[in-house]
Amino acid sequence: MTKLERHEKILKLIASNSSISVNELCKLVNTSHATIRRDLAELESEGLLERFHGGAVLSSKKRFEVSFSRRINQHNVEKLKIAAAALERIEDGETIILDAGTTTLQIAKLLVKSGKHVQIITNSIAIAQETADYIDPGVTLLGGNLDWHNMSTVGLVAIEYLRTVMVDKAFIGANSVDIERGVFAVDESSAFLNRAMVASSRQVFVVCDSSKFQRIAPFKSVDLDEVDCLITDNLIDRETAAKLYGRLNLVIAKD
Repeated sequence: MTKLERHEKILKLIASNSSISVNELCKLVNTSHATIRRDLAELESEGLLERFHGGAVLSSKKRFEVSFSRRINQHNVEKLKIAAAALERIEDGETIILDAGTTTLQIAKLLVKSGKHVQIITNSIAIAQETADYIDPGVTLLGGNLDWHNMSTVGLVAIEYLRTVMVDKAFIGANSVDIERGVFAVDESSAFLNRAMVASSRQVFVVCDSSKFQRIAPFKSVDLDEVDCLITDNLIDRETAAKLYGRLNLVIAKD
């Protein structure tokens, strides 16, 4: 494989996974750590990606190329199972926060079908569009700066609004989950907003498919000690599940 071919493959892999570790790249590209590190350094110098300790993400200028619709279709079966398990934990009359993840979008769709009466607060444009005409008593779309990559709003306006409310439950997605360090996001603005969501919620649920336990992302959004329940799919490996059972309430979604 030529250097150009390696670079193209690396960028495609990062685009498909939001972020990726050096170890994963070595396996998938079938080359050495030293070569991957040189390739990442060159691609970063060209403004195509951003390195962090142990991995890389697309540069902020390139992240829009990973479309929201594409991410919706990744691990879709698992996300639907996770959303169904989350729906069982939402009661009539509650006020909930849904962040701008693709798994939380599936929760929103199931809420519409369920007919449950809930108040939704979200920074997701897609969730607001999906639920606005059907959810009673209503949907609040947070203001702020527009993030086209995530089809969401972020920034101080959204954070300041969250400081004025206290909701029953928050459902937060993840780009990466580290059993020792917590839940991580690929961009700083989403991480800051997730922290505000946690602070404004009586109960915190993290919803993520099992692939997130093999990924690395740079910005910490939630400490595991702040999580009341983590819902994932049954593809999670036994060792990871055993460690999580010792930290929090782990729910493995049913088939």
